Amino acid sequence: MGRQSASVRRFAALGIGLLGMLLAACTSSANPTPETAVRVTYEDIAPSGYIDQTVTLEYSGSGLVTPIVEYVALDAAGDPVEGVTVTAAFGSDQGELAISSPGGFDVLAFHGDRVTEVVDIDATVVSAKVLGGGAAAGPADPIPLFDGDAVTKFDLFDAVEIENATDRAVAARVVCLVYDFPTPGEAQQAEEITVLVDRVEIPGDSTAIANVDDGFLLAAAERGFGCDSLKAHLTP
Repeated sequence: MGRQSASVRRFAALGIGLLGMLLAACTSSANPTPETAVRVTYEDIAPSGYIDQTVTLEYSGSGLVTPIVEYVALDAAGDPVEGVTVTAAFGSDQGELAISSPGGFDVLAFHGDRVTEVVDIDATVVSAKVLGGGAAAGPADPIPLFDGDAVTKFDLFDAVEIENATDRAVAARVVCLVYDFPTPGEAQQAEEITVLVDRVEIPGDSTAIANVDDGFLLAAAERGFGCDSLKAHLTP
């Protein structure tokens, strides 16, 4: 075989490089990373009867994943609202929320002097850790108990019962939310977010009863009611 000219060799190398790039792109598209498999959307004001300031975390991957999402408050022009910080009730900003396909949700709270300017958020999935054991459905709303008897979430309660309807063991976290009373046209915000149960393990197709945080009992007794929302979610 005769010698190739320098120009032919350069074109051949270029063709191999482009082919490699195309193959890498196809591989990346077919096998998304956990971070790219999580998509975050925000709803500032929900329809009547639903929670405001929520993020939906859609997950197109397999198994359970715990994302860490960085949230930035935005104004109507799409600019960051300086001095306003964001926290997530279920811990999607701290890696405390576990989700499986098709995803889950979280409730955001904004803090600072300019919170009334917030109408949107920018969300960046910083990381997403895939947990072992396969997918699992999130638990239903927990049942509040007082001295072993079922009560409502608005009543005082000292324990919660959480059901795991999947056939694998999971860990759950329970959160109480108390909302403010916004002026018409503004989003309703969770002004108090209390973790009642930080983590409880529940066997497959079973339930677990866990005592709530003592600090919650004192605060609930002072205000005269329990929670506006009582939610359980999967946690690592």
